[in-house]
Amino acid sequence: MKITTAFQISALLRVFEGVEARFDEVKGNLPVFFLWLDIIWVSAVFDEEMFSEL
Repeated sequence: MKITTAFQISALLRVFEGVEARFDEVKGNLPVFFLWLDIIWVSAVFDEEMFSEL
């Protein structure tokens, strides 16, 4: 069961034009995939360190 149908989130069912094209360079390109994975990981770690003491 998809989460969009379970919670009836119709906004997630629609894929806007150009969204899939943003990540065309990542598909099948392992170095670019790891680059984006590293960027996301570093952002999450930085956020956790900055706001974990609050």
